[in-house]
Amino acid sequence: MRAAVAEAFGGPDRLVVRDVPTPSPGPGEVLVRVRAASMNPLDVKLRQGRFRLIWRLEPPVVLGFDVAGEVEAVGPGVGRLRAGDAVFGELPRPGAHAEYAVAAEEHFLPKPARLSFEEAAAIPAAGMSALQALRDHARLRPGQRVLLNGAGGGIGTFAIQLAKAEGAWVTAVASARNQDLLRELGADECVDYAREDFARREGAFDAILDIVPNRSFPECRRALAPGGAYVTALPGPGPYLWRALTALPLFGGRRCRALLLVPKRSDLEVLARLVEAGKLRPVVGEVFPLDAIREAHARMESGHARGKIVVRP
Repeated sequence: MRAAVAEAFGGPDRLVVRDVPTPSPGPGEVLVRVRAASMNPLDVKLRQGRFRLIWRLEPPVVLGFDVAGEVEAVGPGVGRLRAGDAVFGELPRPGAHAEYAVAAEEHFLPKPARLSFEEAAAIPAAGMSALQALRDHARLRPGQRVLLNGAGGGIGTFAIQLAKAEGAWVTAVASARNQDLLRELGADECVDYAREDFARREGAFDAILDIVPNRSFPECRRALAPGGAYVTALPGPGPYLWRALTALPLFGGRRCRALLLVPKRSDLEVLARLVEAGKLRPVVGEVFPLDAIREAHARMESGHARGKIVVRP
């Protein structure tokens, strides 16, 4: 099969498209003919060699986690899926940027009929990240005011819709060129970051989701209402230190949290139900053929992608 292979850690120029062995499904596993696979910031970080010890990766390696396609074959013990089924899901290890991908049956769900393969592939990582950020970290409730910094990207476009489905008031921060899209998705207010610093709005928000992320808890603390939560999409020593400090009664109950995606089948099922109910739609900004994988990585690395970037083998 053809696959986009990182032959060494480094820049996009380290990626080549070449033939590699097609995987075979083992017991409980499903082989999927990949019709679309989306990109995430983690793909760029892994290509650069970051987290290599955590993931135990050594080149050559095929990247990509989010996938949609058709079941090609099933291994022994698979009972829910069969050849020909249209599915989508998140792989437990990278390998989606190829013509075929294999993983345990539990990692795949039936593709919502109303979605294309490209749209379905856009859901898993970004959709689950937005859901967990709002539900588990911000603990968003109906009627609360949430600000999304970096609302025009993958996580942000899902977060707008999920927050509105929860009954929140949504302020979306993005460039001027994205604001029509954000209003279309349901944002109540749009802020052009080039014209206004949202962090100067004292006590205005019950939750701030810093998706870009280019701010910090100390910068955003003033904009949080008492009891509010700042959630960053960039885990690291700083956010974890502030998480410990904000457990003290010195910050008016304001909390700092770091989003670290924990893929859950149950969360993917929540997103699929919202899609079927017409309350959630993926935003696919650009689709690149597999042969343009270097360009797809460069676009993701630029930080200016609109919605999700999708790769089509």
